[in-house]
Amino acid sequence: SSAGSVRERSLSRSSLRSLGVKQNSPASMPHDTRIRYQCHRYRPLVALFFCHFLPYATAILVTLALILTESRTELLGPVCICFAPSMVLTVWYAVERVSLNLAGPTWTFWTPHQMAGRWIAAFSPYPEFLPWLAISSPGMKVFALLNLFVAITLTSIVPLAVVLWVRGCTRNRGVLACAVFCALAVIASGYEFEGMISPGERFLYPAVWLGLSWLIGVGVPSERSMLGRGLAVVATSLLACQILYLQINVGAVSNELAALYTRLRSARTQTEFCATYDTYVRQSWDQPHRRCLDVLLTNHASALRLPYYLYLERNVEAPIFQTGILNYTGSGDNEDLCSPR
Repeated sequence: SSAGSVRERSLSRSSLRSLGVKQNSPASMPHDTRIRYQCHRYRPLVALFFCHFLPYATAILVTLALILTESRTELLGPVCICFAPSMVLTVWYAVERVSLNLAGPTWTFWTPHQMAGRWIAAFSPYPEFLPWLAISSPGMKVFALLNLFVAITLTSIVPLAVVLWVRGCTRNRGVLACAVFCALAVIASGYEFEGMISPGERFLYPAVWLGLSWLIGVGVPSERSMLGRGLAVVATSLLACQILYLQINVGAVSNELAALYTRLRSARTQTEFCATYDTYVRQSWDQPHRRCLDVLLTNHASALRLPYYLYLERNVEAPIFQTGILNYTGSGDNEDLCSPR
């Protein structure tokens, strides 16, 4: 009987394998167990809502694109159940934002200048930190050209994947569809939506990484090819440059920020504090009508946030950015630290 049971288990496993079903896979589970399994798989997506709305929207877009492209419509029910609580929170968030009566248009489409600016900003590994690190700083012109090279290289990933798909490389169509959907969402989201600046920029990253995953999945480029080895050398060199950039250039900016923070903390009066703070705030923004290589550097204005560390040290209320999910009713906005109230 022991030998018979062993044969029975072997036959059962063989039958499952012949049907293309792995043991303990969702397809081999009872219906109720399979539903619970799928809900557990998509549970982390619900938590994204509490991190940032746009990654949450990206998760919904990618999940639906994958399900529809792969014809896995039986998963729509479990996914909708998983997203139901956070969708209720989304409705509440939208209602609260509408109640703020924010100034400006509801939706604004891209201009070529805006699209180019956010495109460079999204893919620039070497930013500037005004007023300390700018185009006039040593080596920044080289870093500006590297920003352009990286932006062009990363942007070409999804178009390259689409070209290979058209030419007959049709594996993993769901992954490629997700990348294309995210790329279309970049354009459709526009430059501004309900007070959010450049929401479409957030879809650039998943579009590129999904496109890159698809290329790796289909073996393009081959690891042993000259192109593959060349790209590995280029990627390693860019990473090494970024490490040096962070250690040297950004390290110097960090020292300047520490010195400015000491000055702000040692201010004896509000007037003295604001005289120092406002001066650096004015110098932290890009100059209008930038030209040449300067437009390839994305500025990270860092001095603006220093006062919040003072608020944290003293454990007092600070003005914050007004959003719908946080119905803030305290003193001022995040730009009102020194403005008359």
